[in-house]
Amino acid sequence: MRTEPGLDSQADNRLSLFIPTKDRSVFLSRLLGFYASGGLRCAIHVGDASEDPGEAARNREAVARHQGALKIRYEKQPPGITTVDGVHRLLDQIDTPYAVFCGDDDYLLPAQLRRCVRFLQSHPDYTSVTGDQAEAFVDLEEGSSRMRVLKIIPGAHKEASEELPSRRLLRWAYPAIGKNTFSVQPTSAMRWAWEETAKLNLNEKLYAPLHELSVNVFTVLLGNQRHLKGLYHIMLRHTQKTGFSGPIDYFDRISRWDWPGRVVPTLDRWAEEILRREGTLQPEAARRVAETLFLQWLIPYLSRNRDRKLRELRLSAAPMTLWQRLSHGRGLWQTDTIHRILQGAAAP
Repeated sequence: MRTEPGLDSQADNRLSLFIPTKDRSVFLSRLLGFYASGGLRCAIHVGDASEDPGEAARNREAVARHQGALKIRYEKQPPGITTVDGVHRLLDQIDTPYAVFCGDDDYLLPAQLRRCVRFLQSHPDYTSVTGDQAEAFVDLEEGSSRMRVLKIIPGAHKEASEELPSRRLLRWAYPAIGKNTFSVQPTSAMRWAWEETAKLNLNEKLYAPLHELSVNVFTVLLGNQRHLKGLYHIMLRHTQKTGFSGPIDYFDRISRWDWPGRVVPTLDRWAEEILRREGTLQPEAARRVAETLFLQWLIPYLSRNRDRKLRELRLSAAPMTLWQRLSHGRGLWQTDTIHRILQGAAAP
């Protein structure tokens, strides 16, 4: 759907996109090139936690190369800074009404970002807007921006619109828990969710999955979640995937958690906020909602079968099945379009 250029400009001026990155200059250069060619004109904040001086220098070169086409603010962050602390620094810099998180290997489509901003402007009871997601399994050439797309599958997206926070949370969690990490949100709401989670002492890499979940829970507590039809997010899956804060082995992480000292207080805080926002609920019921959310999130990560299937998908170059093609619907899964986006972004 086409919009007037003036409307696009208004949406861009109200949005800030922030990108934490570390020692992956090829990824950042590829991403900035994608946004420059896509005509994105919102503010872009890059937080560079690179420890390799050469990688940091190449990141600065990539920023300088695209500075004319993009509005980029670059910050070299202190060595050893955690991803969580780096995001807090970026959030402190944002001065627009809306914000969106973007990994250095994630592609958010500019037209959909603008649709999300316009939706939030006219729907103040919503705190998160996203769209359809594609997960692209790719082979990356070492030291090159080139990549080969092996497989494209549908990603998760959820919508939760309920007046009562407890019902909204449960709708968001079933049949599979949602994820709003990459959604467009009011900046004030995003800051609050991150600040409340910061109080739970989950900043270490060990607790990164629980930190991300907690930010998501607080976001859902604040307001409704909207899903707009249309391709919004292309997430890369690859051998260099670092997830939220380093190579992911969820089973190993969870087995080393301090359950009484970190996990239980996190669930207590969720229950407390549910009760505060829904005064008619009994404390026991609020606690059950918090525990249900946590278990609904936890169970898939304890499945060894899930990890095996992911490994198979990474290594498989087989085309999509007929079921996958039929399940895409409404023109989202136009694989040629996704291939073209990724190959264009990977152009040398």
